[in-house]
Amino acid sequence: MTVKTITVLLSGIVAIATLAGCGSGPYAPKHNPNPKQETERLIFIDKKPSKVLKFVREVEPKRLPGGELEVSMILVNEKSYGGFLGLGGKRDIECDVKVQFFDATGKMVDQTTWKPKRFHRGMEESITDRSLSVDVVDYRVNVRMRQ
Repeated sequence: MTVKTITVLLSGIVAIATLAGCGSGPYAPKHNPNPKQETERLIFIDKKPSKVLKFVREVEPKRLPGGELEVSMILVNEKSYGGFLGLGGKRDIECDVKVQFFDATGKMVDQTTWKPKRFHRGMEESITDRSLSVDVVDYRVNVRMRQ
């Protein structure tokens, strides 16, 4: 084969691959019958915290005298990250944490703002917050890298 023939063949393959992979919309959404946001109490928004932070335990939610729900969860930073090959890099991880509160129907009725939280290496750290609404029966804790 000549160089020109190979070039034409490769160009044709690239064109076919491009056309096959580029359809036009609209596209139907994929249905997930059990999304993690509805089944898990701890949701990692970013990948890095999910690799470094580990769930230790959930403290039993407590109903306060005013009817608010106080929730608490314990996480531990098991690894360091950053630096060359993760060696000698940053040992603490800086995250933002937000707690969402839900009523008996699953509707979100309250949420906190994103709050900064530092997880020290090897230490158990508590995430504790309380709802403003008295109708709260469930909650989710969202964790992302510090913005």
